[in-house]
Amino acid sequence: MHRKRKYYFIRHAESIGNAQGYHQGHADFPLSDLGILQAEKLAECLSSEAINPDLLLSSRLSRASQTAEIIGSRLQIDVELSPLWMERNSGKLNGMLVEETHEIYENEDNKPLYEPVGKTGESIWDLYFRAGEALQSLLRSGVECALVVTHGGLLNLVFYHIFGISIQADFRGPDFRFRNASIS
Repeated sequence: MHRKRKYYFIRHAESIGNAQGYHQGHADFPLSDLGILQAEKLAECLSSEAINPDLLLSSRLSRASQTAEIIGSRLQIDVELSPLWMERNSGKLNGMLVEETHEIYENEDNKPLYEPVGKTGESIWDLYFRAGEALQSLLRSGVECALVVTHGGLLNLVFYHIFGISIQADFRGPDFRFRNASIS
């Protein structure tokens, strides 16, 4: 008999990069003051719902790992860091102001599936496969209840895998949006 598994996917709380309009990617921005409050409220919510995860996984990037540490402290569970759950490596776009990226890298959103973003980052195809690997790793872990603190770009493609959606050129497929400190 199969037991039901419950996986809670959490987008990190607001980071300084979110608040100041940076293209984050692998740039490592910590949580903003508002982000810390969001993570504390999220931890309180998870605790009040009596969610007792067997595993608390997080991206290694500060904005996610800080969110996870706040949750883990409240739920009394250690955080396991994983590079599979990191945001997309955006190459030379990492850490640039969003408006600067539009000036320097025109049509960055309309790249072929296999072309790296920001000249040296991951292609959408690379990210799609890593999202699948991350999800597969979670499924193979056998845990019944997991919290995963990660990033919107990666989560979008994790949900592509969950719903059996193939990626399309020019991002013409569905676009799942995740607010800071949201749970899916």
